[in-house]
Amino acid sequence: MIRNILKSVYQNLLPLKVKNSIDLFGQLRRENFDRPELAQKENLLDKNILVLAPHPDDDVIGCGGVLAIYQKKGAKITIVYMTDGRNGNPGYDENALVFKRREEAKKAAAVIGIDRLIFLDNRDSELSASPKTVKELRDILHEVKPEAVFLPFLLDNHRDHMATNDILMGSSLTYKAPLTCYGYEIWTPITSPNFFVNITDQIEVKRQAIEQHYSQTELCHIADCTLGLCRYRSALYNLKGGYVEAFFRCNLDEYKRLWQAIQ
Repeated sequence: MIRNILKSVYQNLLPLKVKNSIDLFGQLRRENFDRPELAQKENLLDKNILVLAPHPDDDVIGCGGVLAIYQKKGAKITIVYMTDGRNGNPGYDENALVFKRREEAKKAAAVIGIDRLIFLDNRDSELSASPKTVKELRDILHEVKPEAVFLPFLLDNHRDHMATNDILMGSSLTYKAPLTCYGYEIWTPITSPNFFVNITDQIEVKRQAIEQHYSQTELCHIADCTLGLCRYRSALYNLKGGYVEAFFRCNLDEYKRLWQAIQ
């Protein structure tokens, strides 16, 4: 009885602004099917982009098509590789694999046309929001001053991917400039993405960039799997033969509220 009364008050009496402050996941839940407008390259207006890749290859898998669009539009793009990727293939000596994956990341970025790469060299599978990693990213934020940051969505099911979100939250406490967060999908497809980008014209660039990561593609057909997800996303827009990358996009304050809710 009390629950029904409170529900009625919430639905009928509270102002929208108050509702939004109570309902942390309003953007993730839609009462009616509401298909977001499909973004084209003309919709990508950010000029200064920061990409957080927990491992070498996450950047091109999660948002390689969009990065290709930004690069052609003349945006400044900085990619930060949070770990060294030493555990990515048991068939290699760990130290040899660290070197190999760094070279693969350089080749993949070159396919897209990105030359600003930062390798933090934290150990793969051991990433955490330590004072060291938080300071590293804080320094990068204040030096790069990005308008947009791309990173694995905070529910992506990999410990280093979740830790990357933790590090961004800690490092951005003193960052006061407007910042749009784009959560991309790697291991866990986003349940309710709210931003879709048509990357049909960039799909071969994305494929070629992924295929530079041979130490990973020899274990799994990563390019086929990733492009299959992009093809699936395109079905929402009836794009025959098309490809779409999906994101959860919101400003930094909203992203922090979502992050805090799952702690």
